[in-house]
Amino acid sequence: MTKIKVPVGTLENDYYLDAERPFPSIECLSKKQIGELEKRVNKIIDFQTESRLAFQAINYISNWISGLGFEKRELLDDKPSKNSSYFYQDPWQKSSMLVVREGRKPITEGFHLINSHVDSPCLRIKPKPVRLEWDPDELWNYLGARLSTIPHGGIIVPHWVGQPVDVIGYTIKKNGSRKEIKFSGFVGINSVHVDYSNDEAVKDAFSPEKSLEIITGFSSIPNLLNGLGLKNLDDFANTRLWAVPVNPMFPVSEYDWNLLVGYGHDNRTSV
Repeated sequence: MTKIKVPVGTLENDYYLDAERPFPSIECLSKKQIGELEKRVNKIIDFQTESRLAFQAINYISNWISGLGFEKRELLDDKPSKNSSYFYQDPWQKSSMLVVREGRKPITEGFHLINSHVDSPCLRIKPKPVRLEWDPDELWNYLGARLSTIPHGGIIVPHWVGQPVDVIGYTIKKNGSRKEIKFSGFVGINSVHVDYSNDEAVKDAFSPEKSLEIITGFSSIPNLLNGLGLKNLDDFANTRLWAVPVNPMFPVSEYDWNLLVGYGHDNRTSV
């Protein structure tokens, strides 16, 4: 194995780096191993594609492990389960879950506890989000109904400005059930009068993070409500909507790779 000495001043003089690849090439794997690896990679891509928000990640994992023999149980059900593998979902926000696989030894022998965090940077649509212009004469200068947002999850604002998004979520009906909502949108650039203002108070009140808005593609507010199946803005206040990035698959035919392209890693749901 070839050794390369690190130049003085970079690291300690006696620190060496291996010039050889630390991990084997895919060429050393069997066809069966390559097939298994590809299945796992495709599973990760599928998860990243379908799980942009916390409740989507919970639903995806729930469906996945249900096929592996895990039983879904109600949170307040205290009856013992005949199945040694089961899980619970948060019945309200559906943004968290608990997965249990019982062992064979008594609890006094200890247990393994694994915690994971679902991170879903996005633009959260405000409950009263419709942007209206003060001057009726200026309405024609704006592209239909626009939605005000709140950045969520530590996003990097320049990654979002001028990008297409999917607005997804649900509305809560009177009987407590949910109706899923999804439509396309576009993140508009920050307000012109804010960008060119020299007033520090205005800059603080309308920072780029607070000025991001979604161009919905609906020509008017009534068309927006009608397209979402809502009667009025009060019904809109009962919705839970988030704007998430659109990340297409880009094939690299030379190597038969598929790349997830679009935003940086700060805009991906991850567990």
